[in-house]
Amino acid sequence: MPESKVRKAAADKRKRPESSKSDATGKASSATKSGTPTSRASRRIVEPEPVKRPWLLPVTIAIAVVGVAWGVLYFVDDSLIGFMKPLGKLNIAIAAALVVLAVVLFLVLRPRTGTPYAPGSRRWVPPTFIAVGLFGVAWLIVYYVAGTAVPFMSALGNWNILIGMAGMAAAFIIATLWK
Repeated sequence: MPESKVRKAAADKRKRPESSKSDATGKASSATKSGTPTSRASRRIVEPEPVKRPWLLPVTIAIAVVGVAWGVLYFVDDSLIGFMKPLGKLNIAIAAALVVLAVVLFLVLRPRTGTPYAPGSRRWVPPTFIAVGLFGVAWLIVYYVAGTAVPFMSALGNWNILIGMAGMAAAFIIATLWK
């Protein structure tokens, strides 16, 4: 079903009078306004309500606050917390990763309202595009800031640049899939 037909169906559903909508028991009424019975084929399937996640916003805010606090503590005095000093500049990457994780988590899991999407829609593309692109950028930042301190990154050497660039290129390729 083309997207325009889906939007029209959603608009018709909102304009439909109360007498032809489902009653409180969830069963559709058997007559239209004129009193004639309706066929099964003409009844509409009611879209399920979006999944409500009341925990999502507080959790993502908490993760973002922890990320910002991590970065501030590192810049103010990294000796306040014992395990921060040995990490060195990797603390910056950890703080940025926590904030990015919070944003991506919220964007992916938030309840969506509005017009329904057509079957086969690609709602997964924007969050995936953002996540893969940020992964590539974050890889390069971590490599340049603390590449010698991270054992597997120092072993990879200049391949780290290729990995970061490949992440960003993959993000742009994924972006072309969006309708």
